[in-house]
Amino acid sequence: MYVVAAGHICIDITPDLQGCSRVDDLLAPGGLVAVGPAKFETGGAVANTGTALHALGFSTHLVSKAGQDAMGQMLDTLLQAHGPQLSLHIKKAQGESTSYALVVNAPGKDRCFWAHFGANESFGLDDIPWDDLPEGGIFYFGYPPLMRRVCANGGAELKAIFDAAHARGFATALDFCTPDPSTEAGRLDWRALLEKVLPSVDVFVPSLPELLFMVDRPRFESLCAQTEGPEITGHIDGALLHELGGLLVAMGSGIVGIKLGAHGFYARTASRTRLEKIPALTLNGWGGFECWVPCFDVEVRGTNGSGDRAVAGFLSAMAHGLDVLAAARTASGAGAMHVENPHAPFDWGKLQSRLAGDWAVRPCVLHLEGWSPAPGQMGCLLGPAHADNRLATVS
Repeated sequence: MYVVAAGHICIDITPDLQGCSRVDDLLAPGGLVAVGPAKFETGGAVANTGTALHALGFSTHLVSKAGQDAMGQMLDTLLQAHGPQLSLHIKKAQGESTSYALVVNAPGKDRCFWAHFGANESFGLDDIPWDDLPEGGIFYFGYPPLMRRVCANGGAELKAIFDAAHARGFATALDFCTPDPSTEAGRLDWRALLEKVLPSVDVFVPSLPELLFMVDRPRFESLCAQTEGPEITGHIDGALLHELGGLLVAMGSGIVGIKLGAHGFYARTASRTRLEKIPALTLNGWGGFECWVPCFDVEVRGTNGSGDRAVAGFLSAMAHGLDVLAAARTASGAGAMHVENPHAPFDWGKLQSRLAGDWAVRPCVLHLEGWSPAPGQMGCLLGPAHADNRLATVS
């Protein structure tokens, strides 16, 4: 199957802070803190999810925009290391700069980013080389909050992109990220944008924090205040997941996957009638289900890009015809393998072999509609067979 991964791309610059004993002094005025060497890697949704789908065996086309500068040349070189054809549709715009992100991955803390968005901000429908792309397959678009043009006018350009993809026989998928609240993107009416765009989106796969930021800003800010930071996922429950999944399906998305980081992966699907409208994919038995799976237990070596890898796992499972719960487990497993070793060889066979083995899961700390999973439980499922509308174990 063909996959087009479009949207935001950048170069991630990651200084090695693992041996740094003065993390709290990194921003001290006039200070000097010794750190390790820096890694230069492809980053952003296009590179992270796209190269993962390429590794999983799909014929993948990356579509984005960079500058005609030294970083743009470096981006080509880095992409070609994953596959010689992967840089072919990265448009080089004269007079624009290539996006980069400084990844601050301090020991014992979740990573944060200092980002320059560059040419991503001017990317639009006319930057997609439709005539050079195959028709049919999966069209994935990632990180529109970092792309000013596609979000302008209430997301009109973004909707036009998805409508064009549908017209060419693609199933469409959308991933988000959280914008800087102080920027223009941080002040957009994201809920209104989603109401406009999601009817054209077949698969929507945000993380829990960015989703709450978009659709319920007061609750997002309240949870951040309680946790003294944006790591709010461990403080939500099944009722909230059910509410959010239902909201996104009601807005028009066919399938919803919510990334929960160390707390697993949640999926919700619309009616069979809605899913039958999705081109390129056969989703027998997917209509009207809801499920959650825990995170697999691994030694954490780095979280940057793990959510994008989870999205690649979820989309690949759908393309392979797996059921809802198996697709959610594949997403969780793909993300966990990345966290365990971001640079380890990764393909569909290795992923499925790991999932079929005796892979322990992390203890569940989420309150899931009154259902408390036992240690090692593989997940829970809500669907038409459960008339009492409660989450139930799946053997």
